[in-house]
Amino acid sequence: MELKITTLIENQPGQDGRLAFEHGLSLFIEFAGKRLLFDTGQTGAFADNAEKLSIDLSQLDATVQVLSDYDDVDYVRAPEQVAQTITIIKHAVNLGGAAIV
Repeated sequence: MELKITTLIENQPGQDGRLAFEHGLSLFIEFAGKRLLFDTGQTGAFADNAEKLSIDLSQLDATVQVLSDYDDVDYVRAPEQVAQTITIIKHAVNLGGAAIV
């Protein structure tokens, strides 16, 4: 089985300059026929980058949202179309603990 991870957003610009970048991380993961969105960065720029890369986010099997005090997610496109959402909440004062809601 092939594992494919595509970076949708990160804090460094790409070599060709066509994708947006910002503080944060968003990954599109494909494995065993499943499509997973891992986090969304700070804004909706990850979705714009997915579109530029011809990645259809409406066909996700699950999303993982990582929330913390300094990098809150404020945008998720079509969450009602996602089969399962897992939220991981990290507290800045206690990075050793995480809660799955």
